[in-house]
Amino acid sequence: MFAKSRGDLGYAYKVFGKMPERNLVTWTLMITRFAQLGCARDAINLFLDMELSGYAPDRFTYSSVLFACTELGLLAIGKQLHSKVIRFGLALDVCVGCMQSVQQMDWWMI
Repeated sequence: MFAKSRGDLGYAYKVFGKMPERNLVTWTLMITRFAQLGCARDAINLFLDMELSGYAPDRFTYSSVLFACTELGLLAIGKQLHSKVIRFGLALDVCVGCMQSVQQMDWWMI
């Protein structure tokens, strides 16, 4: 499931949708590519679907979904995710911590 552009992303999402079994890696990969390719709302929706499916996000998932929240200026959702990051002990993780400082700067300016 490699998506280099939005066109590839649509195809990758179709493959993802037809997968008989998904795991944390496949969920995170799709969320990350949606966020990176300008589909932040889709990234957040997919994250919510992932959680409803019973998968627990990891540091890479949180990093991507926090980025998507920043792109859309979704302060309330970002704050909820930030509290989860703190509760799960990921606040000092380099992968997530870097995104948090970017968010704090962007949201502080709103």
